[in-house]
Amino acid sequence: MLMRAVILVLAMLALYTLPARAEWRPAGQVWNDAQARHTCPQVCGRVGWQGSWKLVEAGHSSVCLCKGRRHDNWLAANPRGPRICIETDPIRSRLEAQMICPGACGAGTWDGSWHRMGRDRATCGCSWRYPREFHPI
Repeated sequence: MLMRAVILVLAMLALYTLPARAEWRPAGQVWNDAQARHTCPQVCGRVGWQGSWKLVEAGHSSVCLCKGRRHDNWLAANPRGPRICIETDPIRSRLEAQMICPGACGAGTWDGSWHRMGRDRATCGCSWRYPREFHPI
């Protein structure tokens, strides 16, 4: 548990220094580049598609790489704190996510998002609030 918290803090500090973050978003079934050129811009929306996609589970799911947002003051734009994805055991439903993700986030807070990444992996979206003494604002 302590190791997970240390890794979470280190990941947050690394993410805090980045000006923009790309994010993999689930895109359903994408079979080829032509379909990705049509599907991924819709999946990424206003942030935009970076041009990359990959098959996560053959015939079942793909993900698109969406551009990150750039903010002068990241904490002001994201008051819940940095968002990271924590890898977990398989999650098959929203109900399972509600049972697994809060514990997977450790000292962070589950933001309600989760993604299946193949048959035996999933990720939970977690956010972290900096202690007051770390706020650069």
